[in-house]
Amino acid sequence: MDTLNEYILKNTCCGRINEIIDITEKYFQKKVSNLSPQIKANILCSVMRITIDDLDHIIADHSEVSRTIKGHAFEVVFDAMMAINEISCIEKGGDTDIDRIINTLYN
Repeated sequence: MDTLNEYILKNTCCGRINEIIDITEKYFQKKVSNLSPQIKANILCSVMRITIDDLDHIIADHSEVSRTIKGHAFEVVFDAMMAINEISCIEKGGDTDIDRIINTLYN
């Protein structure tokens, strides 16, 4: 059997994240959400053909990248806090200033 990197590179067509997730789940026979952060970072770096240090520098040296990551991390923690406290929190998609609607009867 191919190594993980060989398998991913052989089966990657366009490099879209959904494609990478599908290939990874087929290789490991489990959901990507159940893989360690280190494995996910290695896969991403393999597809982009960069090192973990390169990825770290990209995040650290480009505020637009780090802001996006910090924003997403905040949303994940915020959603978990709302769920733990049984507070209604509806995620809104799209390109607006409103990301969540909290404790409302209206959608």
